Amino acid sequence: MLKYFYLTFLVVLAFCQFSCVPHHKTVYFQGEKDYFEDEEFLNQAQRKPYRVQIDDVLSIRVKALDQESVNIFNPLPIQGNNQQVGVQGDQNYYDGFVIDLHGNIKIPVIGEINVLGYTTSEIEVLIKKRLLLDQFTEEANLFITVKLGGLRY
Repeated sequence: MLKYFYLTFLVVLAFCQFSCVPHHKTVYFQGEKDYFEDEEFLNQAQRKPYRVQIDDVLSIRVKALDQESVNIFNPLPIQGNNQQVGVQGDQNYYDGFVIDLHGNIKIPVIGEINVLGYTTSEIEVLIKKRLLLDQFTEEANLFITVKLGGLRY
């Protein structure tokens, strides 16, 4: 019986010795510089705008004085009663613009536009210039909204 007691005591002692992990091994982003205390580093990281990448989904809406002329660029709203609430989060997956492996998106009538590495505001300017060059005049008073449509995991 005493033999089992010593064996149990040794197992519990070994478990207690090796079950704890020192704190310096659990803190992420460790290194020579403590980035969480460096305000300049944090402010610099917060100022950088997000630049779109491959497989990002963009939600693009085009508005103008004559809304009928820009309907081809905007996806149709989902029709339904209570189902619309559950589908809103995934709607951009189906009717958003996915950036392909070459960094392009395909917009009806306009064609392909390379947007890889641009911010959403820069993409708005690109699309507006392309629409004014090919389809519309300044009197159309175009208003373009580009947003990130989904998150990648």
